[in-house]
Amino acid sequence: MAKPDRKTALTTGIFGVTSLFCIGGIAVAASESKFDPLDPNDWLRLLIAWLPPSWALALILLIFLAALLWWLWKNRVDIKELASSLRRSQPLPTADPKRFSVGLAHLEDDKDHAVESQLREALINFADKLGLQPLEFDRTICLRGQPEDAEAAGHKEARKLLKESGAQVLVWGRVAGTSSARLFWTSASGGRHSEQAYQPQEFELPDVHRRDLSDILGLVVATQSAEFFAQNGRFIADQLSPFIRRVRSLAEAPIAQHWNSDTRARVTFALANAFIIDGEQKGTNESLAEAIAFYGKTLQLWTRERVPLAWATTQNNLGVALQSLGERESGTSRLEEAIIAYRAALEERIRERVPLDWATTQNNLGVALQSLGERESGTSRLEE
Repeated sequence: MAKPDRKTALTTGIFGVTSLFCIGGIAVAASESKFDPLDPNDWLRLLIAWLPPSWALALILLIFLAALLWWLWKNRVDIKELASSLRRSQPLPTADPKRFSVGLAHLEDDKDHAVESQLREALINFADKLGLQPLEFDRTICLRGQPEDAEAAGHKEARKLLKESGAQVLVWGRVAGTSSARLFWTSASGGRHSEQAYQPQEFELPDVHRRDLSDILGLVVATQSAEFFAQNGRFIADQLSPFIRRVRSLAEAPIAQHWNSDTRARVTFALANAFIIDGEQKGTNESLAEAIAFYGKTLQLWTRERVPLAWATTQNNLGVALQSLGERESGTSRLEEAIIAYRAALEERIRERVPLDWATTQNNLGVALQSLGERESGTSRLEE
């Protein structure tokens, strides 16, 4: 038979002696006429009188600890918010204006940041391939309430962080289980959640998540392009140069093959528009030639049969690029191509359907015909 270890024997001995001592004291006190077994106060006084001082202190500490644990459990949400607010006092990283920046926030319920560390490595590898700037946000976006409301609130909080840091995309989410996470992608103009959980695997970002991030970046490109065009009449070529570099690296990267046709078309269309502004404001023919090339790629994706109005818009803008370049060259071939592009656009830009777009293209066509007519000996172009 195995002998009990010294600690066990000592503990058992102390417990036995103390129990006998307390039981004997209780029996003596109970025999006195002043002790009422039905009165809880008598039992409490008896317990205090007969417990050794160290045990009494231990009992008080135990009661205090139990009350503290109960309070912490009851107020766990408030404590989490307090911790989050303390973290918010730490400054956010600043995005590099010359690159697209993708931030990563802490994942909710991620013990020891285990999944986050794997996702960080995967994002860094992905970012390196696209020339992106990865940023680490010392923040946690929590999902509370009904799924749709919680997601909307999370995207709203993420956009505040994007605005403060200058980044374009923020990745955040919640860990489920031990090694998978539901991820969310937020940009200034939109947000989405991944259909599949993230499963860390050899520091690589699975194809499905690369597509998620790539599509969000495509949306960012389209949004920023629209913001540039909204500044019509102002000199913005200096601002466009870093934008063009960022977008071109995306459009020409192998990862762009994961985009669907609409995303690729939005990116090439935005890049072509940027080249037009750059070429017209800086007077560089190279930028206009680049615009023509990227409009050609866009037309391969936005076909007339599938998206007729987007196809017509691209034809109109192609005409603008051809016309601008043709007016700088001595020949007439570019102007003739511009006229062909405008007339193609008018096949879908019908007056009854889109009157303002119809009027814009008609005006562009008239200017191109005038420029061509001034170079020819006859008057037919001017009459048109």
